[in-house]
Amino acid sequence: MLRLLLLLTTPFLPFTHPTQVIMHSITREKPSFPASYELFSSAFKQPDPPLVKAEFKCNWQQHAWSSSFSRISSGYLYHSPTHSKVRVDATYDSSIVSSLFDYTNTSRDNLVWNTLYTIEPSVSATPKIWTGFVKPAWALFKEDILVKSNAVFAGVVDDRWLGAAASWKTVYENSGPVTVYLDSSGTFVGYDFYDVTTRTGIVNRFFNIELGKIDKRVFDFPKKE
Repeated sequence: MLRLLLLLTTPFLPFTHPTQVIMHSITREKPSFPASYELFSSAFKQPDPPLVKAEFKCNWQQHAWSSSFSRISSGYLYHSPTHSKVRVDATYDSSIVSSLFDYTNTSRDNLVWNTLYTIEPSVSATPKIWTGFVKPAWALFKEDILVKSNAVFAGVVDDRWLGAAASWKTVYENSGPVTVYLDSSGTFVGYDFYDVTTRTGIVNRFFNIELGKIDKRVFDFPKKE
């Protein structure tokens, strides 16, 4: 079952390590990229795939769709290759949701263990907890994802939400093509993913990014009784 939406009610926990805040908006100045990144230029030269700054928390916006649905949502994201976990929080249509993808626990079919914490239809409702293996709607990207997958540089694009961003094409876990977007500092600012088995498209954009190691308590969820 494709889990696209996710949670929360507990206060955000502070990082125990210094962080760097990366602000992204369509009004910011265009970041500086080398002349060799410019397509249709005599100076162009395909760069080697870079390491990605992949340990962060941020606000997110997502549009997911298939032939049977179209869904736009937003929330808060904790993305941690260090802990091999992704937590996604969201609110939508009288629901408060938090979804935890534990990449330390995967099945033979490359499904990921998911804990889904939901409060609905009101904040006074008893929380519901669902657990099980799923095909994750949120990928975990390690810092060497582009290097190990031998990603292809696709040029600097003028993204409607991010502004100028370097785009890289690769395939994620043999499930479908992914376009990864980086700013000029190598910070992971979004990605487009297309699942060829379910014919699902997912566009994610990240804002107000805070780089730094994430406190492991962020990934503590109640146990299902």
